[in-house]
Formats: sequence, C-alpha cells, structure tokens
Amino acid sequence: MMRSGIAVAAVLLLLWLVPATAEEVVRFPSLDDNGADQPPTMIEGRLFRPVGEGRFPAVVGLHGCSGMFSRSTGLLTSLYRAWGNELAAQGYVTLLVDSIGPRNHGEMCSI
Repeated sequence: MMRSGIAVAAVLLLLWLVPATAEEVVRFPSLDDNGADQPPTMIEGRLFRPVGEGRFPAVVGLHGCSGMFSRSTGLLTSLYRAWGNELAAQGYVTLLVDSIGPRNHGEMCSI
C-alpha cells in the first residue's frame, strides 16, 4: 500500500512539473519614438498557447516594477511561467510582455 502511494505521488509530481505548453519567444516593435532615422525598440514577450487548433480568447499579462525575469538566472520567474501555463491550460492564449529588458532598464520599484 505504501509503495502505490509513493508511485501515485511521484506521477502527480511529474505531471505538476511538466509545463502545459511550451513558451514561445515573440518580438514586436514598440511605438516609442526613438528619434529621426532610429529603429523602434523591439519588445519581447513570452507566448503560451493552449493545446489544439482553433481560435482562443487571449490575455495580455504585464509585469510589475521588478519585471518578470529572475535577476540571478535571467529566466522567466516561476510565478509568471505558472500564470502562462495555467491560463493556457484553461484555454487562453497568453502573452506576457517584457517592457523592461529591451529598454535596458533595471528594476523600477525604487525610482
């Protein structure tokens, strides 16, 4: 009985760790005015899609003043990844937009 309980717990843990969808890096031009003959700032985001084909409702997620990436790893934080995966699992295309990184800003909380 103990063995089957451990096996079930291990399977549930693995299912919990596997993301519902892979995040896709997308880039698009900002509407910033960078001056005459200057290219627009390219904004980066992470796109999470539901499984399957078809049209889906969409959510655009914006970060707070600390951004959405870990300072130590440079990767999307587990909170933002969890939001993207959960919303995709619920049937929403989710775009998490990073407006700090492409503009070379650090955290904006203390300014």
